Amino acid sequence: MAKKKNITIEQKVVDLFLKADEEKIIRLLVILLDNAIKFSQRGSKVKIVATKADHQVEIKVIDFGIGIADKDLPHIFDRFFRVDKSRSLTEVMV
Repeated sequence: MAKKKNITIEQKVVDLFLKADEEKIIRLLVILLDNAIKFSQRGSKVKIVATKADHQVEIKVIDFGIGIADKDLPHIFDRFFRVDKSRSLTEVMV
């Protein structure tokens, strides 16, 4: 999908050990990347950054898309929550 939209994926990831459920972490990253690409403009970029701080790993998927309104942020982890459809920029991929 990124290739079709000419979106560059940059990564700044160091080798880290993460004790977690591998399938769930992969599923989470796929969802985050899918959304980042889906809501980004053609020709833009998405960044993946992983760092270690103290005894924690922080993974960020950063895009330069339309963003999420402050009023919607408290609900982003609610099951089936969607932001106002008028803010959507989803493109249909054929």
